[in-house]
Amino acid sequence: MRNMNAKLVKLSLIVLAAIILTTTALMIVLTIMYGEKIYPGVKIESLAVSGMTVDEAEKRVARTFKPRGKINLVFKDKENSINLEDIGAQVKARRSAKKALAVGRSEGIFANLGQRYLAWRRGYRVKVAWVSNAKKTRAELKKVAADINQPARDAKLLIDQKNVSIAAHQEGRKLNFNKSLGKFSEAFGRKSRDIKLVVKTWRPEKTTKDIKDLRIEKQLAEFSTSLSPSRNGRRLNIELAMNKIDGTQIGPGETFSFNRIVGHRTSTAGFRTAPVIEGGRLVPGIGGGICQVATTLYNAAMISGVPILDRSVHSFFISSYPTGRDATVVDGQIDFSFRNDTDGTLLIKMFILSNAVGFKIYGPDTGRENIFSDPSVYNYTSFSSKTETDTSLPPGARVVAQSGVSGRTVTVIRKVMANGKRLMSEKIVSRYTPRQEIIKVGPAAPPPPEETSPTPNTTTTVVNE
Repeated sequence: MRNMNAKLVKLSLIVLAAIILTTTALMIVLTIMYGEKIYPGVKIESLAVSGMTVDEAEKRVARTFKPRGKINLVFKDKENSINLEDIGAQVKARRSAKKALAVGRSEGIFANLGQRYLAWRRGYRVKVAWVSNAKKTRAELKKVAADINQPARDAKLLIDQKNVSIAAHQEGRKLNFNKSLGKFSEAFGRKSRDIKLVVKTWRPEKTTKDIKDLRIEKQLAEFSTSLSPSRNGRRLNIELAMNKIDGTQIGPGETFSFNRIVGHRTSTAGFRTAPVIEGGRLVPGIGGGICQVATTLYNAAMISGVPILDRSVHSFFISSYPTGRDATVVDGQIDFSFRNDTDGTLLIKMFILSNAVGFKIYGPDTGRENIFSDPSVYNYTSFSSKTETDTSLPPGARVVAQSGVSGRTVTVIRKVMANGKRLMSEKIVSRYTPRQEIIKVGPAAPPPPEETSPTPNTTTTVVNE
């Protein structure tokens, strides 16, 4: 058994040695036969050049490869073409022929033998050498870059009255100039001559999907209150507060807080002096008029069908607001808030007209309908009257400085319906105290001067005759 294994090993070594010797002999024969000619199996691109000298191969390459046609620069669905003539493209025929001749000659002895064998058995492809005018090529590529490069742009909501749509995002793109330029020489020798450009892309901060996921789909509510066109402190305060609220987004389950969004009402924050209610009277104060903003938003929020969390009434009844549907706020003390109980985001947008201000609320299509009952007014309380002397008035003058308002209680029933089902019902009770009437009167008239007896006439009249 041992002798048999030894014989097999010996036989295998003899066969291997024979193969090596035969292959080596063949390669030596090829070396002698081909001398300064290109070895068998070598091609320049698809052009067979085996057995040719460098001069012969150069001529064949020059005849076969012409700088005609176009190079197609491809990026996604964009395609730009460049004429080879426009970039001064030229085939380097001799360089290509020398590269073909170098196959099986440019490495070490065993590497060369391996290359010759592979070329003979499987074929060996050499790329044709091309060059182009660098200045012209860069100029053409810059034109393509101008068409591809673009900044990233966020998707955004487009609101036109009651209609809501989305402007899709735009990805950022920038051509990698040097890497794309390096691909030109590769494309010259190919039939397709397509270059896949190297482009860096990036997403904007807000994509189209991000905006869609907010589910801001339609206008849910709109409400406005009248406002004097006069550019006084009160109007300026109202406009400032509304601009602070404008664009606020309330996510599902989140709470809107008036005082948190509007912030402190200070002169530093831009608020002006205007009448505020204090102790049942209208007196000058920073931020006067803000309660009209709260009242306007309160009504818009109710119409949108969301639950109200915090709401307080004015101390006395104000007839210019919907009966029983006003709201007051005090910086750091009394807030107005509501909660978004929908599965989408709510968006608050304001509008300011010459004689009115208002809010629109947008959000998911919940199918909700808000229904108010007619207000029930009862428990009237008469107002009292107070007279105050005002020395700036003329004596006997009488002016109503503050009109009186009767106290009362107002009840409004609010129902929220969706698809014929009642989602919410609340009884809104508003209790208003009387506002005192204040009458300013001038000071009392001074007493008439005392009468005095006339002085006897002692004057002597001389008559000249």
